[in-house]
Amino acid sequence: MRHLARLRAALLLASVLCASCDKSASKGNDPSPGPAPSAAATPAPAASAAVPEGKTTAAPVESAAPAEGASSLAGTWEGRYEAKRGNVEMPPKVTDKTRSADDGKTATGAGTISLTVEASGEVKGKNEGALGAAVLSGKTEGDDVRCTFFPDDPLAKNAMFGIFSGKRDGDRIVGKIRVAGPDASLVREADVELRKK
Repeated sequence: MRHLARLRAALLLASVLCASCDKSASKGNDPSPGPAPSAAATPAPAASAAVPEGKTTAAPVESAAPAEGASSLAGTWEGRYEAKRGNVEMPPKVTDKTRSADDGKTATGAGTISLTVEASGEVKGKNEGALGAAVLSGKTEGDDVRCTFFPDDPLAKNAMFGIFSGKRDGDRIVGKIRVAGPDASLVREADVELRKK
């Protein structure tokens, strides 16, 4: 039961980290809604053509289009990082005793990340190094890449849970890993630059 409680706490913190990244990424980028289509713009139904007896008509089958921007991101991307102690914003005058005791020595240092983007926009990957062995999974949206970061062994003492979010910039993906330990006392982050393999 104790392991289950730790796992729930870690997943809750990971969702908070994800929400904070989404808020910061969306500031100032809200597209204004376009004009509503007018009734005049609605095309008139096509006149029905006579179909000879015994013949049937079928609508042409269209193949599913790949996610927008996914085809340009398709392939395997690799990068290195240096994990460091992460910051957690607290309300004014609130002292975070739990994280202030973190000396920043655990789960910091070098690591590698590898992501494979499919033409459909699905993303799968793996992490090795300071933040522990973990799998990543997610999707692309345009030039944005968003993944969950889940440890191979979620019951390990320093298992890290969180997210990776990045954006294509020319021939690289520039992103950030934000993770937390099972009891949320350790918070780590790392800037990552991935290049296509």
